[in-house]
Amino acid sequence: MANTFVGVAILWGLPGLAAQTLTGLGVLSQLQSSEFNSKAQKDQIKDTVGNTSAVVYSDHEYSMKWDFIPTSATTNAGNLTVSSLPAIGSTLAVTDASFTVSSATWLVDDISISRGNTKAAMATISLSRFVNNSLP
Repeated sequence: MANTFVGVAILWGLPGLAAQTLTGLGVLSQLQSSEFNSKAQKDQIKDTVGNTSAVVYSDHEYSMKWDFIPTSATTNAGNLTVSSLPAIGSTLAVTDASFTVSSATWLVDDISISRGNTKAAMATISLSRFVNNSLP
C-alpha cells in the first residue's frame, strides 16, 4: 500500500538520491539513512581586553554520511560477495533530485561495514566536499 500524506509538503524518505557504483560494494539502491552537515573553520578576533570583536568563517565544508545495504542486481539473493572497498580519498559522483545541494562530486573519507547473523550487512560511508574551491 502506498503512503498517504495529509497536510503540508514534506521531504519523506530518500527519493531521487543516486550515486555511481562503489567498487566492491555494488550499488546504493538500498539506502537506509542520510545525514548532511555544513561547517567551517571559525576564527574569533579579540579586542584589547579579550572580548570577541569579530568572527571569521573560512574553508566551508559539506559532509554527508550514508547507511546502506550493499546490493547487486546480478547476484542471487543472499550471495553478495564484498570483494573490495572504495579507496579513501577516491571520489563519488552523487545526484539528488530532492535535496540538490548534495548533487556534486564528493571525497570518500571513511567507510565501514557491520554484519550480524540476524540482519543484512550494513555499510556506512562518510563523504566530504569543500564549498569554495575545487576539491574534489
